[in-house]
Amino acid sequence: MEQDVVYIITKDERVRFLALASDDARDKFIKDFWEVRNPVPGAEINTYKEEIYQRIAFANSRFGIGSGSEGWRTDRGRTYITLGAPQQKDVHRGAATYAPSKFGSTQTSPPSFRNPFTSCFMTRWRKRLQILQPYLDGPDKLTTGVEAINNPPPGSR
Repeated sequence: MEQDVVYIITKDERVRFLALASDDARDKFIKDFWEVRNPVPGAEINTYKEEIYQRIAFANSRFGIGSGSEGWRTDRGRTYITLGAPQQKDVHRGAATYAPSKFGSTQTSPPSFRNPFTSCFMTRWRKRLQILQPYLDGPDKLTTGVEAINNPPPGSR
Protein backbone atom coordinates (compact mmCIF):
# COMPACT_ATOMS: atom_id res chain seq x y z
CA MET A 1 0.00 0.00 0.00
CA GLU A 2 2.78 2.42 0.79
CA GLN A 3 5.20 1.49 -2.00
CA ASP A 4 4.28 -1.32 -4.36
CA VAL A 5 0.87 -0.08 -5.46
CA VAL A 6 0.81 3.46 -4.06
CA TYR A 7 0.59 5.01 -7.56
CA ILE A 8 -1.84 2.54 -9.13
CA ILE A 9 -4.40 1.78 -6.40
CA THR A 10 -7.64 3.74 -6.58
CA LYS A 11 -9.01 5.69 -3.63
CA ASP A 12 -11.95 3.31 -3.42
CA GLU A 13 -9.66 0.27 -3.39
CA ARG A 14 -7.51 1.82 -0.67
CA VAL A 15 -10.57 2.49 1.52
CA ARG A 16 -11.87 -1.05 1.00
CA PHE A 17 -8.47 -2.59 1.78
CA LEU A 18 -8.03 -0.58 4.98
CA ALA A 19 -11.48 -1.67 6.15
CA LEU A 20 -10.62 -5.38 5.92
CA ALA A 21 -10.39 -7.11 9.28
CA SER A 22 -8.52 -10.34 8.56
CA ASP A 23 -5.34 -11.43 6.84
CA ASP A 24 -7.36 -13.85 4.70
CA ALA A 25 -9.58 -10.99 3.47
CA ARG A 26 -6.51 -8.85 2.73
CA ASP A 27 -4.83 -11.74 0.86
CA LYS A 28 -7.96 -12.23 -1.25
CA PHE A 29 -8.15 -8.48 -1.94
CA ILE A 30 -4.50 -8.44 -3.10
CA LYS A 31 -5.09 -11.44 -5.37
CA ASP A 32 -8.21 -9.79 -6.85
CA PHE A 33 -6.43 -6.42 -7.13
CA TRP A 34 -3.79 -7.88 -9.44
CA GLU A 35 -6.23 -10.11 -11.33
CA VAL A 36 -8.39 -7.13 -12.30
CA ARG A 37 -5.27 -5.61 -13.90
CA ASN A 38 -4.13 -8.84 -15.54
CA PRO A 39 -3.99 -8.31 -19.33
CA VAL A 40 -4.90 -12.00 -19.78
CA PRO A 41 -7.44 -12.74 -17.05
CA GLY A 42 -6.82 -16.10 -15.42
CA ALA A 43 -3.31 -16.44 -16.84
CA GLU A 44 -0.77 -17.85 -14.42
CA ILE A 45 1.66 -15.02 -15.12
CA ASN A 46 0.34 -11.48 -14.74
CA THR A 47 2.57 -9.45 -17.05
CA TYR A 48 1.20 -6.15 -15.72
CA LYS A 49 2.17 -7.04 -12.15
CA GLU A 50 5.62 -8.14 -13.29
CA GLU A 51 6.04 -4.90 -15.25
CA ILE A 52 5.10 -2.77 -12.24
CA TYR A 53 7.69 -4.50 -10.05
CA GLN A 54 10.33 -4.15 -12.78
CA ARG A 55 9.52 -0.43 -13.05
CA ILE A 56 9.85 -0.01 -9.27
CA ALA A 57 13.24 -1.75 -9.32
CA PHE A 58 14.40 0.39 -12.25
CA ALA A 59 13.20 3.59 -10.57
CA ASN A 60 15.03 2.67 -7.38
CA SER A 61 18.25 1.91 -9.24
CA ARG A 62 18.22 5.01 -11.46
CA PHE A 63 16.24 7.86 -9.93
CA GLY A 64 17.19 7.78 -6.26
CA ILE A 65 20.90 8.36 -6.77
CA GLY A 66 21.92 11.66 -5.22
CA SER A 67 18.34 12.63 -4.39
CA GLY A 68 18.39 11.57 -0.77
CA SER A 69 15.28 9.51 -1.46
CA GLU A 70 14.38 6.10 -2.82
CA GLY A 71 13.90 6.25 -6.59
CA TRP A 72 10.23 5.23 -6.48
CA ARG A 73 9.49 8.28 -4.28
CA THR A 74 10.85 10.80 -6.80
CA ASP A 75 8.76 12.57 -9.46
CA ARG A 76 10.69 10.72 -12.14
CA GLY A 77 10.11 7.40 -10.37
CA ARG A 78 6.37 8.01 -10.02
CA THR A 79 6.07 8.90 -13.69
CA TYR A 80 8.16 5.93 -14.80
CA ILE A 81 6.20 3.49 -12.62
CA THR A 82 2.78 4.70 -13.77
CA LEU A 83 3.53 5.34 -17.47
CA GLY A 84 6.59 3.28 -18.33
CA ALA A 85 9.70 4.27 -20.24
CA PRO A 86 9.50 7.33 -22.48
CA GLN A 87 9.61 6.73 -26.21
CA GLN A 88 11.65 9.88 -26.73
CA LYS A 89 13.94 11.91 -24.50
CA ASP A 90 15.35 15.38 -24.89
CA VAL A 91 17.98 16.58 -22.43
CA HIS A 92 19.00 20.23 -22.05
CA ARG A 93 22.17 20.64 -20.03
CA GLY A 94 21.38 24.25 -19.17
CA ALA A 95 23.08 27.53 -19.85
CA ALA A 96 23.59 30.85 -18.13
CA THR A 97 19.88 31.64 -18.39
CA TYR A 98 18.26 28.21 -18.78
CA ALA A 99 17.89 25.58 -16.07
CA PRO A 100 19.02 22.02 -16.87
CA SER A 101 15.98 19.92 -17.76
CA LYS A 102 14.81 16.65 -19.28
CA PHE A 103 11.74 16.20 -21.43
CA GLY A 104 10.21 12.86 -22.25
CA SER A 105 7.22 11.79 -24.28
CA THR A 106 5.62 8.44 -23.85
CA GLN A 107 3.43 6.20 -25.94
CA THR A 108 3.10 3.57 -23.22
CA SER A 109 0.53 5.56 -21.30
CA PRO A 110 -2.63 4.01 -19.83
CA PRO A 111 -5.31 3.07 -22.37
CA SER A 112 -7.42 6.04 -21.24
CA PHE A 113 -4.82 8.39 -22.78
CA ARG A 114 -5.40 8.57 -26.51
CA ASN A 115 -2.26 10.44 -27.48
CA PRO A 116 1.29 10.54 -26.18
CA PHE A 117 2.14 13.50 -24.01
CA THR A 118 5.23 15.24 -22.71
CA SER A 119 6.52 15.17 -19.17
CA CYS A 120 9.11 17.72 -18.16
CA PHE A 121 11.59 17.15 -15.36
CA MET A 122 13.89 19.93 -14.32
CA THR A 123 16.63 20.65 -11.84
CA ARG A 124 15.73 23.18 -9.19
CA TRP A 125 18.65 24.73 -7.34
CA ARG A 126 20.88 21.76 -8.20
CA LYS A 127 18.55 19.34 -6.44
CA ARG A 128 16.85 16.28 -7.85
CA LEU A 129 14.84 16.48 -11.05
CA GLN A 130 11.23 17.36 -10.31
CA ILE A 131 8.13 17.60 -12.47
CA LEU A 132 7.53 21.02 -13.95
CA GLN A 133 3.89 22.06 -13.87
CA PRO A 134 3.87 24.65 -16.64
CA TYR A 135 0.72 26.49 -15.61
CA LEU A 136 1.39 26.49 -11.87
CA ASP A 137 5.17 26.90 -11.95
CA GLY A 138 5.33 29.33 -14.87
CA PRO A 139 8.20 29.84 -17.29
CA ASP A 140 10.42 31.32 -14.59
CA LYS A 141 11.17 27.80 -13.32
CA LEU A 142 13.00 27.04 -16.57
CA THR A 143 15.14 30.15 -16.41
CA THR A 144 17.89 31.36 -14.13
CA GLY A 145 18.04 35.11 -14.71
CA VAL A 146 15.97 38.14 -15.66
CA GLU A 147 13.76 35.98 -17.86
CA ALA A 148 12.06 34.87 -14.65
CA ILE A 149 11.20 38.46 -13.80
CA ASN A 150 9.89 39.18 -17.28
CA ASN A 151 7.75 36.01 -17.40
CA PRO A 152 6.15 35.50 -13.97
CA PRO A 153 3.74 32.62 -13.39
CA PRO A 154 0.05 33.21 -14.20
CA GLY A 155 -1.82 35.11 -11.51
CA SER A 156 1.32 36.39 -9.75
CA ARG A 157 1.06 39.98 -10.98
